[in-house]
Amino acid sequence: MRLDGFQPAQLIEQGELRQAQAPGAVGGVGEAPAVRVSEAGGFGKVLGQELGRVNELLGQADNQAQRVATGDAQNLHESMLAMAEADLALQVTMRVTQKAIAAYQEISRMQI
Repeated sequence: MRLDGFQPAQLIEQGELRQAQAPGAVGGVGEAPAVRVSEAGGFGKVLGQELGRVNELLGQADNQAQRVATGDAQNLHESMLAMAEADLALQVTMRVTQKAIAAYQEISRMQI
């Protein structure tokens, strides 16, 4: 899967609260979480929150998969959307991790 159309988050002013919803999103799927960057250590805190959100999406997708397997799922479409959203979130997380590791390695090779 290619992420060519993926746009990084825009910079926001300190204390600004931003929440966006993807066009055509239904029932909360595709909503971007509200992000507040006003406290000290903002980047680490936001990173931790987003990793927690990815973990939560993966747990929800696992529950939905179990419900589909047992026949308890009310709506197969919502179950498939939850699993696809969790998969995409995990892929983006892995891509960001790879980029961070590559940046660290590049910085460690620099001569001072």
